[in-house]
Amino acid sequence: MAIPPTKEIVTLLSASDAFSGTPERELNALAELFTERSVYDGEVITEEDATGGDVYLVLDGLFRVITGADLADDDDEDSGGDDDDDGFGGGGLGLGASAQVRLLQRGDVFGEIAAMTGGRRMATVRAASEGRLLVLGKDDFHRVLKNSPEMVESICNSMARYFDED
Repeated sequence: MAIPPTKEIVTLLSASDAFSGTPERELNALAELFTERSVYDGEVITEEDATGGDVYLVLDGLFRVITGADLADDDDEDSGGDDDDDGFGGGGLGLGASAQVRLLQRGDVFGEIAAMTGGRRMATVRAASEGRLLVLGKDDFHRVLKNSPEMVESICNSMARYFDED
């Protein structure tokens, strides 16, 4: 499949928490820089505590956000995870417990905090189905950020809301 038109990407970005306060002209500039990536069910997209770089926008599929993951044993069928099919839970993984904290779907953005701060990833993101992502490299992201104080403010506000939830 081809990358969606810029207008569709801008619509998805403007509806996301991270970019909702960003002017359309900056979202247009950002949208032009994304590349597409197809993923398979179970593929790890980002790993908790790894150094971050790319920003992701979900086009299709479902993606689990997991904290405290022991990826070697993180398989719901064998892990003793919850069986009530609510998508959350999942203790009993290796030496430590993990928990799904969120399920991402079309229009959700992830990776922006680590990409912006240069810090480590706060969670593992794993595909819960086949899917497609739009990927924005760290250098391109920073180039656009330098020219958009509104985008920086929007992402900072999103980060503040994220940390207030904890």
